[in-house]
Amino acid sequence: GKDLNFTCTYISGAPQGRQNQNGLAEGNWKYVCNMARNFLAENLLPRQFWYHALKYAVQVSNYLSVKLTNGQISTPHELAHGTPPDYRKLIPLFAVGYTKVDKTTATQNDKLDCQSIPTILIGNDDQSDGCLFYNPKTKHIIASSDYRLDSSRPSGPIFNLPHEQSGFGFTMLNPNHTGTTSPPSFTLGDQVYVTTVDSNDTPSSKPATVLTVPLSDDLPYTVQLEDGRILEEYSTSLSPHDPTPPNHQPEQSLVSHPWIKHGAKVTVFFSNKMTSPKQGYLYKSNTDQWSFIPGRASIHNNKNTPVPLPNFDTAVHTLIRDNLITQHWITSKSFMEQYSLAQASKTLARRIILTNDPSPDHVTDDNIMQQLTDNPAQAIATIFKISASSLSSQHEPKLHEHYKLSPNDKQIWDDSYREEYFGLHNETQTWHYISEDEYQNMKSILGRPLPTMAISKIKRDSQGNPVRAKYRIVVLGNLDPHNWSKSDCFAPVLSAMELRLLLAIATKFKVIPKQCDAIQAFCQTTLPPDEQYVCTPPKGCPITPPKTYLLLKKTLYGLKRSPRHWYETAKQALLLLNLKPCPNAPCIFTGKVIPNKPPLYIGIYVDDFIYFSEDPTVETAFETMLPQKTTLQIEFNGDVHHFLGIKFTHHKSLDGHTTIHLSQEADVKQLLDENNLNSPSTIIKPTPYRSGHPVDSIPSVDMPHPQRIELESKLRAIVGSLNWISTQTRPDISTITNIIAQYQSYPSPGHLDAAKHVLRYLKGTSELGIVFTSRPNTSLESFVKFPIHPDQIHPFSDANWGPQDASVPKPTDPIQEVDLFKSRSISGFLIWLGGPLHWVSKRQSITARSSAEAEIYAIDECTKSLQHISNILSDLNLLTSFTQDHPIPIMNDNEAAVNWSHNMTTRGLRHIQMRENAVREQVQLGFVTVEHIGGKHNLADAFTKEEKNDEHFITCRNLLVTKIPNSLHHNISMTDMHNDSKNNDIEHAISDDTTPDDTNGQNTNPTVVRYHSIKLDAADVTDSASSMCLLRRSRGVLSYVRRTA
Repeated sequence: GKDLNFTCTYISGAPQGRQNQNGLAEGNWKYVCNMARNFLAENLLPRQFWYHALKYAVQVSNYLSVKLTNGQISTPHELAHGTPPDYRKLIPLFAVGYTKVDKTTATQNDKLDCQSIPTILIGNDDQSDGCLFYNPKTKHIIASSDYRLDSSRPSGPIFNLPHEQSGFGFTMLNPNHTGTTSPPSFTLGDQVYVTTVDSNDTPSSKPATVLTVPLSDDLPYTVQLEDGRILEEYSTSLSPHDPTPPNHQPEQSLVSHPWIKHGAKVTVFFSNKMTSPKQGYLYKSNTDQWSFIPGRASIHNNKNTPVPLPNFDTAVHTLIRDNLITQHWITSKSFMEQYSLAQASKTLARRIILTNDPSPDHVTDDNIMQQLTDNPAQAIATIFKISASSLSSQHEPKLHEHYKLSPNDKQIWDDSYREEYFGLHNETQTWHYISEDEYQNMKSILGRPLPTMAISKIKRDSQGNPVRAKYRIVVLGNLDPHNWSKSDCFAPVLSAMELRLLLAIATKFKVIPKQCDAIQAFCQTTLPPDEQYVCTPPKGCPITPPKTYLLLKKTLYGLKRSPRHWYETAKQALLLLNLKPCPNAPCIFTGKVIPNKPPLYIGIYVDDFIYFSEDPTVETAFETMLPQKTTLQIEFNGDVHHFLGIKFTHHKSLDGHTTIHLSQEADVKQLLDENNLNSPSTIIKPTPYRSGHPVDSIPSVDMPHPQRIELESKLRAIVGSLNWISTQTRPDISTITNIIAQYQSYPSPGHLDAAKHVLRYLKGTSELGIVFTSRPNTSLESFVKFPIHPDQIHPFSDANWGPQDASVPKPTDPIQEVDLFKSRSISGFLIWLGGPLHWVSKRQSITARSSAEAEIYAIDECTKSLQHISNILSDLNLLTSFTQDHPIPIMNDNEAAVNWSHNMTTRGLRHIQMRENAVREQVQLGFVTVEHIGGKHNLADAFTKEEKNDEHFITCRNLLVTKIPNSLHHNISMTDMHNDSKNNDIEHAISDDTTPDDTNGQNTNPTVVRYHSIKLDAADVTDSASSMCLLRRSRGVLSYVRRTA
């Protein structure tokens, strides 16, 4: 009443017609009362603190934001007082406070005496900036601004204040445990011993630390053992001292299941011996006979009749597999839910097996579970794959929106989610269930639960056709409370250049690489003890029981450290096979799996592996030893065909030569579909450049901010996809992609048109890709005018000088500000090793003062990449094989830059920065040498500018990328389409429509022969030095004309 009068607050009845608002007031009153009860329960305080708890609860509720009828956000405090609330007044109510002793009132003033007294924080002091504290010893309230707070421990037990459960309508009792309500025997941080019993009925104990204190003895303590495990134990199992005799030896557990041991707390359900799940202990007698003792009383005091477990050592694996016995004590409801999940998993597996194999004779429960348990990698790989071929819609739904789908699509996506859920819950055992009460007891340790989400994905083959409906359950790792550093989370992956380097090595050895992938890779690593997470199930999950949390036992997709944990797991597994990572490429491993045999080479991109060896027996040994000697679950897929979204087409000819073609036709098709450019009416462009309309000449346009945001989003999506394609298999679009990418932050509609022009070019060339071959490439040799050996490194570098837009403005053109970066040159280089190994198109960071300076910058970038490649080859002991201990010749078309690299400096080049002198150093060290090549023959010219000459661009493009040659479809070596024997192969492939004169070789006139056996594009056939070939089209049919020499 005093507070109401002091604040001029009056209480009156509701006016007429407003009685319906009484419910709102009652709801608010109930809300603050519950908050006050929580304040008392959290600190285990009696009801005498109710006034302070209720007063602070009202203060907090008045500080919370509310939305007014006009849409504005305010608080009740601001509406009542006209000023915003002071959030500095929010305090940890009822925390233990240590207030400084007032020397003027202290009975003793010795400096050795304690200078503070323990109190309880009960609120703010309205007369000062301090707080109010209650001293339970003197029962006085103290106002102080000199204090320290300790909110880590409940204040009630510290001052021995009784905590009354009754009167608040809130208590948590365990029906299987009886006890009295009394203050807890231990406090937070106490060192205790957890008592267990061994096979000889001798008590043993393990040291532990108390993490949470229960509200009463009817509830368990939460303690943490020295090995990091967190347990819940009642006070009867805890002791402040170690009661174990010094010579006691702990019980040895089963190797396959360490928690199966004498005295283990378990929950079991034997349908032939009990009607419901029972909690109790495992008991092992002196004669090694197992039995189950029901009840939660300790083994010494348990009077219940033991249940014999005959042949338990051999049957325990089946019992665990069928969820008939589980670790710890769990409720009957949770136990039966896990048991139902196991049965549902078998039902789903049976139905999928029957779908894939119409003969059900061999499909039994034992057969299914044997696959799921004894060989989970093969079982998951072959059984749990939900086909997407019959989906009527290609839309990837959200889990809680399945009800909107057609019955067929809903069934497919429901099965796909069950596949993911059961794989994580039953097979990899990524988590186990905990109830709401269990989570609340461990909340102070685990923190807030992390939300999860289910992401649907339609997986496609190399042609872009849907093959699998896949769900992935991920954690929202951005809410991870741990403060991880970059080094804690970083995990390397195989770069595109490293992948192509492995292919170049494979073609040198004339072998076809193989591939495999890890199943549920991120869920194969057990979480360390210091990384504990609890998660909520995905929104709309139909499987997880209500009010149930997922306590993670293993890493899960989305956690910040999951990639790092997986890389370390895979690394340790490969080290067991004597496969060591390269110091300069941590995702390339090599080593001798079999002594005195050639080494194995393997590259890792997260969960996808590519590997090969000169000896097939080494590959077979690796495939056998990896699942046997390690815990990795791997699916081996044979020769590489579809890796990282790249289509691999390969062939090994009769003479042993190997050819590998890489393309991304499916990615191009998907990109066109996303931008509505895959219709037959879309105009195809011959080159990615718009002749006479360079990208740098596109003017900036003012537009409304929402339209600008939408334009930026569209352009970034296209540029991101183009960048992925250009860095993997399409060097012909690297330059234009690099130029357009520089306008993503403030684009104009013209930049989006330029990006779509590139898409129209890709539509007509989607089947093009790069080729690696062990044969000499005579087409490239005829272009560059010097020999190209497939086993040697051949780098080319080039640079343009000045801006891309060299047009002169007209007098009538408005004055526009030109960005400085547009005047900078573009560097480009290409490194060839059996095929396009590495290429870069990049605008220089500074403006070059001369063409020679621009070329020197390009040579420097090429040299740095060559050093990286040579370091990897040196790690693989292959550097000599590709360089023959000779300097690597870098071909450049600027004589001044070539002379400068050999230390012949002119006055005009004295200003070159010191960092470019690294090129000279590498030349002097004999690592590289810079040689001159004609500008028309420099293949790196394709990476330096927007080519205006379509003919020159197409000539360079056909040397960099090509279609899948028809020879790969007809067992003819693809490189035969690029060498001198090409014409002979065509002659053998043509039909028998040749004229008699041509067959006899007597006719000297040109003879036209229809080409029927193989479709051949004009870009697949080039001139040869030994014979003259002409290609022409007659009525849409490609004709072959051969003239005698």
